[in-house]
Amino acid sequence: ACLMMILSPLMGAAIDKFGTSTVMNITFFVGALGLVFLTISTSLRIDWMLFPTFLLIGFMSVVTGLFTVQTGLLYPEGKSRDRVISGLNALLDAGGMTYLVLWFVVENTEFSLPAISGLYLGLYVL
Repeated sequence: ACLMMILSPLMGAAIDKFGTSTVMNITFFVGALGLVFLTISTSLRIDWMLFPTFLLIGFMSVVTGLFTVQTGLLYPEGKSRDRVISGLNALLDAGGMTYLVLWFVVENTEFSLPAISGLYLGLYVL
């Protein structure tokens, strides 16, 4: 919550200055870089690399949360706006559970975390 309070005005200023598509592309790159770091740090067992990894992925998550509400506000007031915001929040929450599912797959299958992280990065880029 604190990170969102800090990033909200900064993201608003960045969007006003550079435009939405530029900020979204940067956010996409930051998220992909976080997943690359996750793959490298888990395959080479570099523990200190997990800190920047989770910072990058956390940044992407916070910005995504900010964009879901803003996208919902484009709809006219009433039930349609409420439904869109609820649906977008549900998709965001489902995306947040992805990491729990990845952990479950690693713990209960013979796949390694680097392999799963690399597969997730490939899906992310698609």
